[in-house]
Amino acid sequence: MKSFGTRTIKLAANQTLNISGEGDFFYVVSATGSLRVQTFGGAPVDLPAEKTGIKCHPGDVFTQLQITDTSGAANSISFFFGFAAFVDNR
Repeated sequence: MKSFGTRTIKLAANQTLNISGEGDFFYVVSATGSLRVQTFGGAPVDLPAEKTGIKCHPGDVFTQLQITDTSGAANSISFFFGFAAFVDNR
């Protein structure tokens, strides 16, 4: 089952949240602070701000994301994940 779309989550300072869903692309649309993203079985990636993301190697797919607030404060994060690139037309 393929999952994709844009979601918004709120994390407390240093909180971690696991999100299930398939994809090969993750993009931070907006965030109020820095965060760390890790795909299941992958290395953690620090994302300092919005308009950044990760793309899997060709043929690789993630089935779970772990998102951690690294800003030390409450963080509201809107993000896209799925199998297509996100086009930010704001």
